[in-house]
Amino acid sequence: MITEAIHRAICRVLLSQHPGSGEVRALRDCRAATPEAFLDHRDLYRLSSNLSSVLDEIKAAADCIDLFRVPESITQMMGMVEMLARATELTSQAARDLRNVNTRIDSIHEYVTNMEALKDAADRQHRQTRATLYEGDFNVMAVLRYRDILKSIEGAIDRLEVFAKTIDRIAIRSVSEVS
Repeated sequence: MITEAIHRAICRVLLSQHPGSGEVRALRDCRAATPEAFLDHRDLYRLSSNLSSVLDEIKAAADCIDLFRVPESITQMMGMVEMLARATELTSQAARDLRNVNTRIDSIHEYVTNMEALKDAADRQHRQTRATLYEGDFNVMAVLRYRDILKSIEGAIDRLEVFAKTIDRIAIRSVSEVS
């Protein structure tokens, strides 16, 4: 069975709902109250669509863990799950910062930089984990199961990076409109 720590970490991410979903709702409400707000309907669609995709990937990983009953554990997978948890925390904070974009622009740029670094680290970890899988220590069925789980975790991190770039574009546009 896969380690309980990995399962708990994925559940922790799942329990946080959509990373930043409350923040996206608050931004939408702010937009409705002030039509001249910097956030238009296309921005809201992109943000909520990205978060929905993230949650779909996280749920897929959790479902695979529950359904596949993988007999062995891979320590590198725990690293990927921790990176995903960190990415969701950063994303939630960035969505809150977007409400006050003119005063929080440096924080938003720092978030984007951190997300890019986290994404690069996750890509390296994903490649290392796959190499470990293919070394021959695991049976073929375990390799296939792990591969699906890893793909979902990496997919969620990829979508969070897209979310970060969307926030960055919105922040840059809104600051340039104010100037």
